[in-house]
Amino acid sequence: MRGVSPSCRSNLLLEIANDSKNNWPKSEEYVRAWNETYEDVVDHYAEKVQFYAEKYMATAAGQAFKEATTAARRSNRKLPGLDAEVLRSFNDAEGIQWGHEEMYDIFEILSEVTETVDFDLAVSSLMT
Repeated sequence: MRGVSPSCRSNLLLEIANDSKNNWPKSEEYVRAWNETYEDVVDHYAEKVQFYAEKYMATAAGQAFKEATTAARRSNRKLPGLDAEVLRSFNDAEGIQWGHEEMYDIFEILSEVTETVDFDLAVSSLMT
């Protein structure tokens, strides 16, 4: 099973429908669309994880990380941790430099499955 259980998905739909005063869970067509969209989103994120894992492994940091984990396994030592900093750099080797383009690439599907609105955002300094 990937993601959350079907019953958890149904409960989430019911909660959203109740909050917005809709009868979506009673519509077979809507429930089918809800589940298909869920599968599309899960597939999207699985593909993005695979894409960025492969991209990382193609970097100098990814190769250094692979060598370090191989050496740790062979000597029965603790494996190095993998976190956001390691994705950017490992043992002075460059990895993936994360920016707004990568974040958009990962999360762009949300614009396809949610209702969005434009709004003006003004930022003002609290210091005068």
